[in-house]
Amino acid sequence: MEKLNELVFLLPDYELEGFPRNLSEERAAQVLSGWVALWHPTLICGAGRIPRWHQASRLPSELNSILFVLPPISREVISSSAAEDISKAGAVMLEPSESWRSFQSQILAEFPQLEVNPLATELATEFAALGYAFLQVQLMTRQLRYTSNLDVPLFEEQVLKATEATLANDKEAAESLLQSCFDSLGQERDHYYSNDAYILDITLLAETTLGKSLERQLADPALTTFVASASMLRRLKEKSEKNLEHLKSRLAESSCCIAGGLDTEGPWPLLPKDSAVRALYQAPKAYRALGVEPPSVFARMSYGLGADSASLLSRFGFRGALLIPFTGGKYPTSNQAKISWESHDGIRIPAVACEPMDAQSANSFLAFGWTLGESLDRHHVPTVVFAHWPGKTSEFLVLLQIVSARTPALGRFTLADRYFDETSSPYHHERLEQSAFSFNWLAESERPAHIVESAKQTLAIQCQARSLQNVANLIWQLKNLKVKAEWPQDEKGQPLPPSYSPVPVAQFSPPLANIFDSLDKLLSDSEQSGALHEDLKAACDLLSKRSMESLVPLLTKKREESSESHNSVPAGKLIFNPRSNPVRVPVASQLNQALNSDESWHFATGPAEQGRLTCVDLPSMGFVVSPYSNSAVTSDKIALAENGGLLRNEFLEVQIDPQRGHIRSLHVPATRGNRLSVMIAYREKKDGKFEHSEMVATSVKTLEATNMLGRIRAEGKLQWRGKSVANFAIEYEVERGTRIISADISLSNMQFTDEQNPWLSAFILRVAWPNDAANLRIFPDGRPAPWSGSKAVAADLIEIDEANYQTHYLTGGLAFHNRQEMRILETLLAAPGAAANVQHRVGFAVDLPYPLATSHQFLDSRFECDLTAHNPAASGWLVNVDSKNVHVDLECPLQDDQGRTIGIRILVSELQGKSTTAAVQFFRDVAEASRVDFAGSKTSRVTTKSDTLTVALRGGEQSLIDVLWQS
Repeated sequence: MEKLNELVFLLPDYELEGFPRNLSEERAAQVLSGWVALWHPTLICGAGRIPRWHQASRLPSELNSILFVLPPISREVISSSAAEDISKAGAVMLEPSESWRSFQSQILAEFPQLEVNPLATELATEFAALGYAFLQVQLMTRQLRYTSNLDVPLFEEQVLKATEATLANDKEAAESLLQSCFDSLGQERDHYYSNDAYILDITLLAETTLGKSLERQLADPALTTFVASASMLRRLKEKSEKNLEHLKSRLAESSCCIAGGLDTEGPWPLLPKDSAVRALYQAPKAYRALGVEPPSVFARMSYGLGADSASLLSRFGFRGALLIPFTGGKYPTSNQAKISWESHDGIRIPAVACEPMDAQSANSFLAFGWTLGESLDRHHVPTVVFAHWPGKTSEFLVLLQIVSARTPALGRFTLADRYFDETSSPYHHERLEQSAFSFNWLAESERPAHIVESAKQTLAIQCQARSLQNVANLIWQLKNLKVKAEWPQDEKGQPLPPSYSPVPVAQFSPPLANIFDSLDKLLSDSEQSGALHEDLKAACDLLSKRSMESLVPLLTKKREESSESHNSVPAGKLIFNPRSNPVRVPVASQLNQALNSDESWHFATGPAEQGRLTCVDLPSMGFVVSPYSNSAVTSDKIALAENGGLLRNEFLEVQIDPQRGHIRSLHVPATRGNRLSVMIAYREKKDGKFEHSEMVATSVKTLEATNMLGRIRAEGKLQWRGKSVANFAIEYEVERGTRIISADISLSNMQFTDEQNPWLSAFILRVAWPNDAANLRIFPDGRPAPWSGSKAVAADLIEIDEANYQTHYLTGGLAFHNRQEMRILETLLAAPGAAANVQHRVGFAVDLPYPLATSHQFLDSRFECDLTAHNPAASGWLVNVDSKNVHVDLECPLQDDQGRTIGIRILVSELQGKSTTAAVQFFRDVAEASRVDFAGSKTSRVTTKSDTLTVALRGGEQSLIDVLWQS
């Protein structure tokens, strides 16, 4: 074709009404390629017109000297004779390729008479971006239900002048006129929406992307936010120090930023809350060791946040968060891209909570104008997020970046840290539902049985470690009780609080610091985790023993006798409670060794397990010292177990089924109605339905039946489809004075099918309750959350609330549960790949006054030791709280600049989701107290009087408070 009159892009429907929003990747690329390739300055100048779209089923009446571009989506609507008609008229019809550059070269080859000068080649991408912007602005106009106000003839005139200047090699004029074209599109957008829209480009890093692909990405000056943990940056340094230095230079230039905030991304929902706190404390040091400032925007590649993570992130000083699970899992999305994410304690952090678009997919750019139009129409802060691996982007992203640099018509690229600094706050605060945070840990893991066991072990160690941390703090404070720090004075002689700093765990308890360093490794997918658990358990037990030995001289009137006397008969017991709620504990001794029965803390005593068991009531963070005597008074003769499978005490009655060996019923004495029924089973899903095995007991016998202890052991097989799939043994136990029945479960000779998904094939514990209307709650991060979905992660406690009473399921660290029906839940006991013999301990309780604290005590070891010196009976408390729904943990001592202990940092937690005001009382007078964030900065004062501070807490709030002692 010697002459070129027009450039026409054929669409299936009239105008842009049928422009597709989603196509296959190949077709999306062909549509965009076909359109933007027409916007070469040489082609436009040769035709004397800008490209236009036209309906493929109704070709123009005049076909002479027209270049038609036919994308595959229009092929089926064009007439069968169209190709012949176009050829006869001397026109050309081409089908685009996926690359607009290669297709543009193909078009130019069709018109050798059109000379392409160097400036036209240089500006080809700019003109392609102009064509892309023109199309997307028109799509956006339609999405926002506006009529286009673009003066197309004037716009066309500007474009033609720009092409003429380009072909005349007048670069300055061409650039100026080209910018005028982009400005016209910006003014068109401003007509119906003048505020800025924001585009975040997110580059994801993995070990396989740290080489050449990252090198290419760093060479691209376009703004991008890298999601990187400190450990990923360390890996980058090992693999390519050159790339790390280039990244640091880009950071210094503010042409990129890092979103992150962790050293290593642990599975937070499977870890105790303290693990997340430790991780956030340690991360800044890890980033700075690499010469990188810690990120101000939190993000993580892997799933790991919960509904109340906003509070934690805000208290650690993050300015914003990317609430996006880049590599699996599900976070809640909002009707706003930017939200004010509020935790249940009222703490907020701005966050981006939207689905990211794939920057490597042409589909993301096909109808970008529609996408942006929806954001402009609905969002307070219009935001679009692109995510990609280094160097893995669509060529259309480059066009959008050029458009963004020249006009805000399609949004402005920005960095994540600038985004949270520059954009306005959303009008409303959003509390997200825990059920909207989900990740199928077991199906995603190659070793689901390892995850089940390691989650249990991790929580058990953490419960013991938290108790040890409280004890270590109390020992430190008692040893420094007589330290008197002089406060400075102001000009009027009034005392001023001294400057101080927290004492790190490594200083006040080095063994505990070592335990914390190893604790979170229990969930790593390692063959060594079992041995690590045993090592940590032994370390905790040893530290517990040494802690009690340290407490003896601090809490007793007489010092222990010389080392030779330690082989003599113990003279008494020291029992300690490391928690801020009172507890009742059973204390074992020889049959002829009785604790003082005249004291108020003595609840009951009697023979048990070939010795003596005494129930002792321990005060909040308190102790009992009791000498032994040879006289013992058994409070009553009622046995807690009977033949026939009955277990009972003051608070509950449990019937064990003699034929099956399961808990048939759990009753409260003198109250009608069954609370729970419990059994174990093998479960398999076939054809969309679950099939469960049956328990067949071969033996149900009473092992212990005294006034202090009842224990029944059930043994048998699990029968499924007429065959045995496992052997079971369960020891049910009830102690005097407790609200809990415990069940020690053992499964052996387990037979699994080939199905590896534990949600389809596993051994489970089935728990049923009578009321369909009961509300179930779990306690992620130590805060109550309704269980409204099917699957839940709850490693410590599930509360079954039936309005007038609550039944508590102490899961013993078993984290994975599925709610099959309105009144049945199932707990995973053993998944494919489990050890030959698995053992678990769970508990079922009625109306616990301190549910969450009791669930942790259920997993913890007891703090007691024998006394060799004879001491009079005594008891006392060190920290006391007057509210049942408030718990206090001791974080660390506070020292002044002279190294003198002047106070203590505590963590005060509301555990039941109810706003309250609690009085926290200490063993010494308080001068003042202040709330602090996790960086140690004071946020507000706390009311104090004498030895008591008064704390107002929102429901679920967890607050750090620095308490300074009276000098």
